[in-house]
Amino acid sequence: MIKRTAYDIAFILLLTLICHLLFSSYGFNPTDEGFVLSATNRVLHGQIPHLDFSSVRPLGYAYLHIPELLICKSCFFMISRFVFWLENVLIAFLWIRFVLRSININISAFNFYLLTIIAFIFNVHYFPCSVLHTIDGLLFCLIGLNIISTQKKYSFTGFFFIGFATLCKQNYLLILPISVMLFNRNEWIKNLITGLVPIALYIGIISLYGGFNDIRTQLTGHNELFEVGFKNYFINIYLYIGIAICFLSKKIKVLSFLFSIGLFLMMTVLLATNHYHGNLTFIIFGVLLVELWDDIAYRKIVFLGLVIAWSVSISVGYNTPALFAGGCLTLILLKWNKEYLFSNNKMLVAFSIVGLGVFYFVRTTNNYRENSATQLTYKIDNLVEGGCCIKTNKNTYAVLKELDSLKHTNAGIIVLPDFTACNIMHSHQSPIGTEWPNKTEIPNDKILWKVAGKIISEKSAVFAVTKYQTALLKDGFIPVENGGMNYPIVKFVKQRYKKITETNYFEIYRK
Repeated sequence: MIKRTAYDIAFILLLTLICHLLFSSYGFNPTDEGFVLSATNRVLHGQIPHLDFSSVRPLGYAYLHIPELLICKSCFFMISRFVFWLENVLIAFLWIRFVLRSININISAFNFYLLTIIAFIFNVHYFPCSVLHTIDGLLFCLIGLNIISTQKKYSFTGFFFIGFATLCKQNYLLILPISVMLFNRNEWIKNLITGLVPIALYIGIISLYGGFNDIRTQLTGHNELFEVGFKNYFINIYLYIGIAICFLSKKIKVLSFLFSIGLFLMMTVLLATNHYHGNLTFIIFGVLLVELWDDIAYRKIVFLGLVIAWSVSISVGYNTPALFAGGCLTLILLKWNKEYLFSNNKMLVAFSIVGLGVFYFVRTTNNYRENSATQLTYKIDNLVEGGCCIKTNKNTYAVLKELDSLKHTNAGIIVLPDFTACNIMHSHQSPIGTEWPNKTEIPNDKILWKVAGKIISEKSAVFAVTKYQTALLKDGFIPVENGGMNYPIVKFVKQRYKKITETNYFEIYRK
């Protein structure tokens, strides 16, 4: 047992380290990398979530990443990217272990690691290499489920971790009552209370400081649940294509290993052609949906896989189950090939080799909002605090260089709206009361006034408003639509301040 545990730890660290060394230095786009760490810096300096600054999601995740800001001030982005890889390896590892334990199957360590690699590759795909609340919450869900599945005296504590996942993203709230319903039902009251403890503590402590109304306003600021959580599924043709594919395969009795090969190849093609994060990924959700009604022995674990994938997909910006598609794929592979996989692992070996090859290709050619790795030759070490060892494209570098110059001549300049990653260590000093003042974080006027309330009293404030779409800098300098007035915070500033000058990439505003 100790020997196997040592092998598991070595495998997890090795896969994490390889990915970190190969991919972590490539790409930097300040639009959304850093808003997690920015919130972390605020709570590190004693600010109270929702009361001192706004967030449309619970901020339990901000406390998780405090060590990354304490280890090294000059390279915390690289450290956080290591954490990103580690979390995703752990998610894949814990999912495979939970599934095997739930269906009571023992396999060799080698096959276990192959399945973990497959789950990891198709979970991570070409998702941006930066820590994210969605990933934090997913990891805590799987930690909790693994503890629950031990069936030991302390297994009820797993519900605490699932409850904490809700404090990373409220989408995961559904997993708590479902896991209570599926596991240890004789003690459902104790299990439910255990899961609610972290949520109650979070709300209770902030409420003691007078932040209850702020929590209520901010966490209910979005009302797109039906749109992104239900409508996006029910009207999605690819969901029904997945259902049809699986149903027909069973009807005509396609050999299970041929079906698995076809499904794997489809996922691989989607990954290689940059179609993985769109609607096409819903095909695998549809396949798994059929499996829910096919086999009673697997029904509980398939249902839980669907709920996790659905919870992960609820997002305004990334409305797809892609971040758990690897978990869905491995669950299907296990169900369709239980006997074949464990008597002959050639298919798993082939899947892993092909998957790793495609994964390397997409991670070096399809960097998030960046060029391919060969074109990322500009180091941001001296331009962005914490950016040591990270490389970006020529256009982003030019903008960052000018921004650095503006900071030297205008102490405390406030950059809007997409440069959170350039102000991590000073976020607690900003009069802007949110981490990334975009439309998602400011969905209504009440939250806008919370975010911008301190600006009115900042009579000497200087604002730099970007002239070009930061998310598209790799493609050139494309003007911001409508002069940025579609951003509530930019509109707020432009209506109350006057433009005094402009530079190559920014307009400067002050009283």
